Formats: sequence, structure tokens, C-alpha cells
Amino acid sequence: MKKFCLSLSVFLLALLLLFCSCGNEETPTTSNETTAPNAIQTTAKTTAQTTAFSSVQTPVETTPTSSTPNSTQTENTTAAPILPGNVCLNEIDKMTVKALSFETSEDFSGNIFISYVFNDNASDLDQKILNGMENKTVFAAVRVNGTLYPIADSIRSGVYLNLDLEKAGALLVKGFTYSVSLEFYDTNNSLLCYSYTERLASTVSTKKEPERTPLTVTLPTEGLTKVTVNQSTLSIKGFTLRNNSSLSYLVDNKTTTKLIGTADETVPTLFFSLSKAETLTHYTIYTANDAKSYPDYNPVGWRLYGKVGDMWMLLSKVEKTATDDPGIKAENSAAFSYAIPTPRQCRDYKIEFIYNSTTMQLGELTLYATNGYSASAPNPNAGSCLTTMSNVSVTLSGFDLISELQNHVGLVYHFTSTDSLAETIRQGLVSGELFATITLDNTIYQIDAQIWNGDALCLDLQAAGAPVFADVGYHILLGIYNKSGERLYYTSSQSMSSPYETPNLPDRSGMNITLPSGLTQVKVSTSSVKTEDITHFGDGDPKQLFDGDTKNSKIGGYTDETGEFTLTFKLTSAATLTYYTFYTGNDTASVPERNPLGWAIYGKVNGEYVLLSEVRESGVAYSGLEGVNATPYSYRIDSPQSCSEYMIVFETTGIFQLNEMILYK
Repeated sequence: MKKFCLSLSVFLLALLLLFCSCGNEETPTTSNETTAPNAIQTTAKTTAQTTAFSSVQTPVETTPTSSTPNSTQTENTTAAPILPGNVCLNEIDKMTVKALSFETSEDFSGNIFISYVFNDNASDLDQKILNGMENKTVFAAVRVNGTLYPIADSIRSGVYLNLDLEKAGALLVKGFTYSVSLEFYDTNNSLLCYSYTERLASTVSTKKEPERTPLTVTLPTEGLTKVTVNQSTLSIKGFTLRNNSSLSYLVDNKTTTKLIGTADETVPTLFFSLSKAETLTHYTIYTANDAKSYPDYNPVGWRLYGKVGDMWMLLSKVEKTATDDPGIKAENSAAFSYAIPTPRQCRDYKIEFIYNSTTMQLGELTLYATNGYSASAPNPNAGSCLTTMSNVSVTLSGFDLISELQNHVGLVYHFTSTDSLAETIRQGLVSGELFATITLDNTIYQIDAQIWNGDALCLDLQAAGAPVFADVGYHILLGIYNKSGERLYYTSSQSMSSPYETPNLPDRSGMNITLPSGLTQVKVSTSSVKTEDITHFGDGDPKQLFDGDTKNSKIGGYTDETGEFTLTFKLTSAATLTYYTFYTGNDTASVPERNPLGWAIYGKVNGEYVLLSEVRESGVAYSGLEGVNATPYSYRIDSPQSCSEYMIVFETTGIFQLNEMILYK
């Protein structure tokens, strides 16, 4: 017993000495344990950012929930993986990172997560990334519609990575499509690598859905004048009327009649003109008299444009988004009114309708102007070109996600000047004496949200309603106007593609498709091939478009200032064309701007040309043509009809070429 007590005393004494020794050592001031960056979003820039407009955004500074290691902290016992900085994972050889879906899982308490897959055949870079997440030296974040959500909870299973979006604060609505990309950061919030932006529809909603605001308004009881549509100017494309319907039913002042038919395109477009130019300020849409029985026939959105010169200007957009609700309901002959946020005086208008169903219907359309109110449409043909003035330089630096504009997709222009002109433009835009527009191809968007950063002018395209697709080329022009709509200055048109997409883009399906089997090639009478409004190159005879040579002989030339030209041809015998293929030029890789921006195909029926199919580079449809040599791209004809004579109207940048066109039935 005495031996046991002695041994115990020695043990306790040794333990006490050890404790005292440890207590004299310096205690680290911070913990080795790290957490993901806070999900709270701010608009402040990090000090590490040299510019707010780089193609990849550095995350904004946040207040972390616990201390994050920095250069003064003790090193983590696990060495950080060596990762490249600011590199796109999808561009690394053999590396693929792909978003799979939005899902729910009990592993995340039923929260919505997004699942990514890493290419198992890639180099060890993916392992460095995933191992870095496990070692807390690398943190993941998901950018949803331009907003960055640092991820606190994730589960790795082999090459799969599941990230808890709901806990990160993202709000998702079932049935909506979102732009998502995956980004990885180190413990200093510096971006290491990222994935391409992809578009995914959510099949589930977060527990707390964002509040949606109806876009409908109550019409003023006084001061409105009803504006009459010239019925003879009514036309519609991408839409086949039913036999018991008529375009005139839409403006006949009766809610018992209706416009009804089948949509041939994702976005049927209605065209109409007024007897004189008017500044529309409000409009009312009436549902059909049986809308309650057929709720899917109601539109889910639309866009109203006014014609400005040879271009269209977006005046009003009503779209189904996570935060905005079109407000139109499945009620019989019900009126739903809307205000036009950017009224402009125009005579010609068009409305692009978006429907969920192939059948669409509406009861009535009523237009209003406000007494005494007039806003002139911008004059797109006036002003001085800034990029040709000796003392002024205006450079387009590109599309970007601009954090100061809620991470919206925008454009950034840099103004440099040796005189006061740049400052005059700046002061005018800030005070509201001037306003800016951006022309994307043939559509004008008035900019309502803009900021300056030094000599850089950041323009919010997303808020202006411009649909921007990733990796699609655009021809862009900046215009500066005074209040009366007179264009004072503009930049030369510049070509550029965007690495980002705006949310809620129209469907681009059906373009650049794989041809089905069983098709028969149709022959063209080469002697019938003719063109108008194009000056051909010396070797650009239009007959070469149908000579069977897909690699060497090509058609090309310069178009007039409108950028459009027509090509007509006859078949050796009448046929119902269903598909066709274009081959790019044999040197398109060096001159990609020669690819057509879009085209419309017409067939002659009873002596008149009827629209059969239309493809556009931007907006509703996407041609898919790329800057590659002698490559085939195939398309489906939306409304085939038996014809022997055809016409194609090409839209170009002013210069054009193609190698070959092959027709099928």
C-alpha cells in the first residue's frame, strides 16, 4: 500500500511539472481551424482586386464566422495543394467539371444541393481540389445568376461533389432555370479555379421562396387615350392561325373573340403599326373567353418593342422570374394592365410572346397613351463617332459580372480623353441630362442602371432586359443621347462574345441539330440562283453555294449598310424541304465575322413568299455557326410546304461567306 501511494505521488508530481512547463509556452493567437467564407453578400471590393472588371470576379470581403488563416497565423499541419490561379477547369486538357442537377437529400437535412461531377480521367488537379476541400485549404462557392454563395456543407463521393446551396442562402424556385458555375478559393479569398457557367432548371424549391411581385398595374382613371392599331398592318410569324380565328380579333374591341393558333417557334412574334407615331405608356391584355379551361394557353411572358430607324428598341418586358410575376391568371376574359417603363414615340411595334404550350391564345390587346406626354424615339443615325475623334478614346473592355450592379451581366467601356468631352459625358449621364443605349446586333436597349469606376463606365445589360448568351458573338455599339432622343455620340460597332449568360433566356432548341436518317437530298437548278444587295468577291459566284463542293468553292461578298441581302433559287422539281445544312467557308477560322448572323427562309406559295423558318444568332434563336473551316451545321425547317421557288434573307455583319448549302426532304 505504501509503495502504491509513493508511486502515485511521483506520478502526480511529474504531471504537475509537465503542466507548468506547457503553461509557459506561447499560445497561438489564432486557430488552425478554418471555415468557408461567409455567405453574406456585399458590394465592397477586396484589396486584392486590381480591377472590378476582370473576367473572373474575386469574392467580396465578408466577415467570417471564425478566424481565417493568413500570413501571420500558424501554418496548417496539412500542406495546401498546389493549384493554379484563375484557371478555367473546363479548358484544362482532359479536365471536365459538369453540373448535374439540383436535388434534395437527407444528408443535407432535406435542403437543396447541387451536384457536380469531376472527370475521372483527368490529371491529379481534381484530386488536389477535392483534397484541399477536405483539408480546409480550399473552399467551394457556387455562383447562381451572378450571385456568389460560399458553401459551408459539402459531401464528396468519388468524383461527385454535392454542395448545400440552401444552407448557403440561395433561393430557388421550382421550374425556373438558373445560370450556375462552380468556383474554388484559398483561405485568403483568392480565386484559384472555376467552371463554365451552365444553365439548369430546378425541380424543387427552397423552403423559403423569394417573394414574387406582380408586374400588373392599375390604369390611371384619367389622362389616358386609347390608341388604335391599323388592322391592315397586323402580321405574325412563328404562328399558324386556326381556321376560326383571325389576327383582327386581337384588336376588334371584343373579348368574346380571340386570337388562337399553334406556335411554330418558341417565341411567336406579332407585328403591328399605328396610324401615326405615338408614345405608348400603358397596355392591357385580355385573356381568352375560355382561359380558365385552358390555362396553359396563356402567355408566361412577352416583350414589347418599338421600331427605331431600322432597329428595334425594347420598351417593356414581362417575364416569369423568381422575383417578378407576369400577374396574368387563368380567368375568362380578364383584363391585366401593364405600364411601359421606357416609353418612346414609335409608329411600328412588335410583341414577342413566350408560351408554355404549343397552342397560344389571347382575347384582346388595348394600347394607351398618356395625354400630353411624349418621349421621342432615339435617332440612331446622328452624332459623332467617339472612336474616330482625335482627342477621345473609348474602348470596350468586355462583358462582365459587375459587383456594384448586383453582379449583373454588364458591359464596361473605358473613356480616356485629353479634353473635357469625356467628363462632359460623365456628368451628363450622372445628372440624367444624357442617357446611354447599347445596340446588340439589331436591337437597342436603353440603360437605366450604370456606375462609373475611374474612367470606366459600367452598363447593366441584365437590368435593361438584354438577353445575353454565353459564347455567342455580338456586334455592340454604345450610344449617348440627350433627353429629346438625339444621339450626340456613339462608338464604332465592336464584335465580342460573353463568358456569362443573363437569367431566364429564351429557348434556343432546334438549331445546329443532328440530321435524322432516311432523308433525300434535293437538287437546285444552279442557273436559277440569284442574289440582291450584295457585291460578290471575285471568286464568290452565288452558284457555288449549290455546286456540291463543301471544302473549296464558296460564295461571299460585301452587303450594303443594312447588312441584309437576299438569295433566291429554284428546285429542279417542287419539293417539301424539311432540313438543310450549311458548310462554313474554308478559311472561316481566320475570318469568323464572315459567318451570317442569321437568316430567314421563305417558300413561294400561290405567287407569294411565305416564311418557313428563321434562325437568329442572338435573342430567341441561336445559329450555332462557329469560326471553324468547312464545317457542316444542320437545321430543321419549322413550317415545311411544297414549293419550287425559295428565298433566303441573310443577316450579316456587312461581310459574308459560306461554302455550301445542302437541301433535304
